Amino acid sequence: MNENLSPVSKAVGGACAAVLACAVLAWPGSASGAGKDELWEVTSEINMPGMPPGMGGTTTQVCRDKDPRRDATRGPGRAGCKVTGMRQTATRMTMTLSCPKGKTTIDLVYNASHTQYHGTIHNTGPEGEMTMKTSGRKIGSCDAAQVRNARNARTA
Repeated sequence: MNENLSPVSKAVGGACAAVLACAVLAWPGSASGAGKDELWEVTSEINMPGMPPGMGGTTTQVCRDKDPRRDATRGPGRAGCKVTGMRQTATRMTMTLSCPKGKTTIDLVYNASHTQYHGTIHNTGPEGEMTMKTSGRKIGSCDAAQVRNARNARTA
């Protein structure tokens, strides 16, 4: 990380990478792998002490793997991350990740048909704390392996 950046800029950069990476992983499917991968439209905004509320609001499309644990530990910014806890009910999923640079807790609440959710992602690390409010709606199906391979080819 650039040593000339202010502590707030360092915190935003480091925590954003960790939290944004995790924002794409939580989904309502079971770990059994039944069914297709799912295409979601995800909206999020970041809240961090010392920064304007709701910064970084984005809406993006995300292809989610059938297994949320596998999705949680793959991709940019997630090297060395491990799922250390996961609870799932009919309408709620809570996951905890331990990563070399901190801890992330994801708490999502789904509607009964699992086509929409809202929740929070909280990250704690050496640069500080950050909370992301997130919501999503299922908009179709996709192939997560194909999307992951295309992303890896672009960044190689």
